[in-house]
Amino acid sequence: MTPVMLARLQAASDFVLAQLQAKVAAADIIAGLVADHRAFYRRGDPNILRVAGITASCTSSADKGLLDRWKGNATVKIAVERADG
Repeated sequence: MTPVMLARLQAASDFVLAQLQAKVAAADIIAGLVADHRAFYRRGDPNILRVAGITASCTSSADKGLLDRWKGNATVKIAVERADG
């Protein structure tokens, strides 16, 4: 992952964590990612969220479950990149 992409991923992850701590609804957090972090979001089967090179999908939830999956994937990717970097 390039340093620029890692910075974008870290910024998106920080945004998600701050919004979750502020008790913002998952749907509103996803809308913020789309508006401010160049995220791709699609409702369907499956629901898909892609931000800064990290993709998550969820068939059961278009908001909280999907956001939780993305957050988990992003956390792992950031840790791996920092360990390798």
